[in-house]
Amino acid sequence: MDDFHYSAEAENVMNLFYQAEAMVYVEGPDDICFWEIIFNKASSLKVEIKDVGGCEELKKYIDRVTDEDLQIIIACDADFTTFENEENADSRIVKTYGHSIENTFIEKTGIYKAIKTLGKLPQKIMNDVNVDSWTEDFYTKMEPLIKLDIYNHIYRKGISVIGDSADRFMKSRKSNEICEQKITDYKNTIIEKLGVKPDNIDSSFKSKSIEYRKWLRGHFLFSAVHRYISTTAEKNGKKVSLSYESLYSNLMNTFESNFTNTHIEFNHYHEKIKAINMPHEMK
Repeated sequence: MDDFHYSAEAENVMNLFYQAEAMVYVEGPDDICFWEIIFNKASSLKVEIKDVGGCEELKKYIDRVTDEDLQIIIACDADFTTFENEENADSRIVKTYGHSIENTFIEKTGIYKAIKTLGKLPQKIMNDVNVDSWTEDFYTKMEPLIKLDIYNHIYRKGISVIGDSADRFMKSRKSNEICEQKITDYKNTIIEKLGVKPDNIDSSFKSKSIEYRKWLRGHFLFSAVHRYISTTAEKNGKKVSLSYESLYSNLMNTFESNFTNTHIEFNHYHEKIKAINMPHEMK
């Protein structure tokens, strides 16, 4: 995207061009589908959602919301801003419940259905697929690194803790199981780089109630789920050439069906949208 930006006056009436009550700006194309579901299901607000072409561009819009009082909505990943004392609390900036959109739309039901449909597996085989067991093992083993990732952000250490791919932590090239020894070895390396004692890290979280699994980086989570689905299908004789795009679509379709007012995160998004403070009436 080029450096062209509309003036504040133009931005504030852009919604009228689309016959919408508000414009919603998101980071990239993959975010549009997710936020359409959120706004359609969690509010009656008629919005037009547009991606701005990347994280850096979105940051510019976030700055403009406060600096120029833009009457727009920003919908974005929370990342680790929840743990910052200076979190931008402007109601026009709606953030995810966890670290990223993946932490919301990737659910056990969606994983199960993806294995069944993409792997074309009969119910007799699916009866032996235990998604609960895999997810519990996965998050339990990843928790020490999630803690380090949060600590690294809070204290601005600038170290890359968890990347975008889970492959390096699997037991083998064809395994979908996280290797505890690899996690331990890597954790010790990161702690050494951070220059802090393990007890100090643990004590910094004692007074906080944190649902750590919601703060695993979204791309890392997606890569692990992709590995789990592919290897589970292959284990049962169904070799799957599964693109990230196909898996994204499959998981998103299931999420759209499941995201109702009984969803565990529904109230978060409903209340965030309801709280948006803009001059024109918000539903």
